[in-house]
Amino acid sequence: GAITGTFTGRHQGSVVSVSGNDFIVSYTGGDGNDVTLTALSKPEVWRHIHFGTIDNTGTAADTADADGDGIPNLIERACNLDPSASSTLPVSTTRTGTNLEYSYTRSVASVNAGDVFTVEWNDSLVPADWSSDGVTQEVQSDDGTVQVVKALVPAADTGHRFIRLKVTPAP
Repeated sequence: GAITGTFTGRHQGSVVSVSGNDFIVSYTGGDGNDVTLTALSKPEVWRHIHFGTIDNTGTAADTADADGDGIPNLIERACNLDPSASSTLPVSTTRTGTNLEYSYTRSVASVNAGDVFTVEWNDSLVPADWSSDGVTQEVQSDDGTVQVVKALVPAADTGHRFIRLKVTPAP
């Protein structure tokens, strides 16, 4: 027969978590008496929460900057920032002997989803010259939601070095 009511009180298109896995609920499939649960990736859940869609397009795209703060959505998600509020990247840099300490905050959900965090350096800003040679990273703290990571970057002989955080999303 036709479905009446909702699955655990969830409306059409809402996200439900079952045993640590996230699904989107649909009551419109088949012949009108079907409930479907479609598994979602962690980035899709994040997009659904912040943009109401699971699609990597428009203002919800990884490369988009919905709040105009200069930080693309992929980095906002990876660093546990709110893509609807202007933010600054949670990083700091200090010199310690022959190294630069580059600390940043990253989302545990992003790490668990398989996103890759790479700290790179460059002395010239020539696009092909970014490198991660000699960089080591260590988690300093983890509260289950965010991790603070310290990367040691070799200091430059020239007296200046550019550093960036590169996030590669999981396939």
